[in-house]
Amino acid sequence: MARYRPTRINWGFTLLVAILLAAAVLITLADTVDFGGMIPTWDEIFESAELRDPLFTDAECSVHVIDVGQGDSILIKSPGYSVLIDASEKEYGPEIVDYLYSQDVSVLDYVVATHPHADHIGGMAYVIEQMEVRHVIAPQVPKSITPTSKAYQNMLTAIKEKGLKITRPEVGEVYELDDGSQFTILGPVEPSTEMNNNSVVLKFEYGDTSFLFTGDCEADMEELILDTGADISADVLKLGHHGSSTSTSDEWLEAVNPRFGAISCGKDNSYGHPHKETIAKLKQAGVEYYRTDLDGTIIFESDGEAIRVLLPDAA
Repeated sequence: MARYRPTRINWGFTLLVAILLAAAVLITLADTVDFGGMIPTWDEIFESAELRDPLFTDAECSVHVIDVGQGDSILIKSPGYSVLIDASEKEYGPEIVDYLYSQDVSVLDYVVATHPHADHIGGMAYVIEQMEVRHVIAPQVPKSITPTSKAYQNMLTAIKEKGLKITRPEVGEVYELDDGSQFTILGPVEPSTEMNNNSVVLKFEYGDTSFLFTGDCEADMEELILDTGADISADVLKLGHHGSSTSTSDEWLEAVNPRFGAISCGKDNSYGHPHKETIAKLKQAGVEYYRTDLDGTIIFESDGEAIRVLLPDAA
């Protein structure tokens, strides 16, 4: 009769498997939990190893939050169209045009001037003068606060000299783009005597992925947009007003429920943007956020199903 021999446990192998499983869990959690930078995300691991995410196919669409100091400038690009949202301060006009050309963009199907503050439209005149532009979208602001700034007048002059007309945003209007993607106007719901609240707010959708762009929209207008019942959920949220505490209310952030956040702000800016209250909200909500003052230009690539983040200026 065979003698029973108990199976020996390979404790070294078991410990190795346990460590690898624990590491995989921590890396997965790093997308939503702040480990103080000690635990990398899967995206960071693939990027540092110069490997593509195996769940990510070739991207056809990209959203570029361009590093333009304290201003805003965002490029939406696909093989069939290009959209530019804002153009920062005047001195950044040439940099924005150079960046567009570096991305093989010579035609802008839509230029969106979210609102006539210089840190959003200062470079717009130069962009319109240098590029082929097909459509311009900009809000109608109350006469009592119509700007008389040189930046605003230069933009209007450039639009006129190019034979273009300004299209006013209509809430709910959908702009279909060549490849089946679209953007929808969500705001401003009504004119406001607060210039920031006249910001054009739009949601861009490419396949199953979505992006919400807010200009400098603040909490009062956020509430009005929420009251319309519009679907503002998005994978990526460009935070309003450079991450100021006057924007991104709790209700707004909950309704958007983004995976990623992007903040346009200048290094060591005098406004203290982004405010610590806003950063705390993002962390509490598990939002993976990026800042142009720390990360440089932020690129979100989409294959229509998934989104990955590229930081070309990162060391």
